[in-house]
Amino acid sequence: MVDIAAFDPGVATGIAHYTEYGEADDIKRIFQSFEIKPKDYPHPHEILFDTISTLVPKRIVYETFDFRSGQMGAVFDGVEYIGVIELYGQTRCLEIIKQTPGYGKSGFWNDHKLKNLGVHKPGKPLANDAMRHLLTLKAKDPDFMRWALEQLREQLHDS
Repeated sequence: MVDIAAFDPGVATGIAHYTEYGEADDIKRIFQSFEIKPKDYPHPHEILFDTISTLVPKRIVYETFDFRSGQMGAVFDGVEYIGVIELYGQTRCLEIIKQTPGYGKSGFWNDHKLKNLGVHKPGKPLANDAMRHLLTLKAKDPDFMRWALEQLREQLHDS
């Protein structure tokens, strides 16, 4: 079971998840992220649903699909995968948070900060984008932000 699962849905889908446990003065934080290409499987919607089911998230955050008028060659796989994510969350009465691409990737959680937190995945841009959405959501938690900023300060001091 994970506290938060974050998704950047598309032809390749970035997935990040976060779990914390422990006492207030000694919280352990676990971050993971990866990418899947649902269409590499015979039943792409099912593989995404099964992946979410394996995580058993308490909350879900995902990047919304923005269709831009005049956009040529748009691929709508992400819209279908959003439906799978919504279905999973709704059937389990989970909190579902939607973030626009611009909001979730606002610039604060850049690659440098992801690297300094130890959550950057080289060569996995969608996994990193899913992590940005997750961190953007967690940034609303003052205790988490204190921890994250301390980690970033320590990395800055060490370099």
